[in-house]
Amino acid sequence: MISQSRRPRAREYIAGLAASGHYDFDSREAQQALGISPAAAKLALHRLSRQGLIASPARGFYVIVPPEYRSLRSLPADQFIPALMQRLGRMYYVGLLSAAQYHGAAHQRPQEFQVMLANSRRPIVSGAVRVAFLVRKNIAAVPVQTFNTPRGTVRVSTPEATA
Repeated sequence: MISQSRRPRAREYIAGLAASGHYDFDSREAQQALGISPAAAKLALHRLSRQGLIASPARGFYVIVPPEYRSLRSLPADQFIPALMQRLGRMYYVGLLSAAQYHGAAHQRPQEFQVMLANSRRPIVSGAVRVAFLVRKNIAAVPVQTFNTPRGTVRVSTPEATA
């Protein structure tokens, strides 16, 4: 009997993404990879979300939750914000208390991750992770530096700009 190549199941799809080092995807990518309708993709992703394997910090944008972050029910914000902003085509940087944490000036970790944008955006709550978006005019003029995270790099205001 000749076996036909079958499409991966949703759980296999996210396992393959994680194995290749990709921890974010959108619903359209999942639908195409799984070869199913948009409604079936939505149901499959919802099932994975209920199982705690993925989280959706923004509509249509999903992150794979590795075992070490299952208690948060999401990736930490500094690990998915760069990918989200790239997909949205928005310029950003991490600012205020969140930036101070990167520079060692915060005495404790802020309860919400603070991201500066040129335009307003609603806050994100993904599991136990909260992200606040604040508006900063002339965002391109603020000096930033990059910091490495386990999933890539994040743009953070310099110590001078943070102060």
